[in-house]
Amino acid sequence: MRIGIDIDNCISNFDDTLLKEYLKHDKELRNTGIINESPEYLRRGMFDWTEKEEKSFYNANIEEFVKKLKPLEDSSYYIKKLKEDGIL
Repeated sequence: MRIGIDIDNCISNFDDTLLKEYLKHDKELRNTGIINESPEYLRRGMFDWTEKEEKSFYNANIEEFVKKLKPLEDSSYYIKKLKEDGIL
């Protein structure tokens, strides 16, 4: 049996990483900051960007974002435990 582990917001805080990168890019793009603090999704509608600008930035940088992810507290312990128990 194989078990997949979802990394974004399961064993790492993808939203925090993404927000930090979006804030950096916003300073370069328009420097308007967050214009909508409670969008349906973090990416869409939070900044004063066109849909094309947002998609382009995300697609061009997603691999770098993932490389910056840090594990949530205790997540590595439980993954190791699953491996030791023969589940992974």
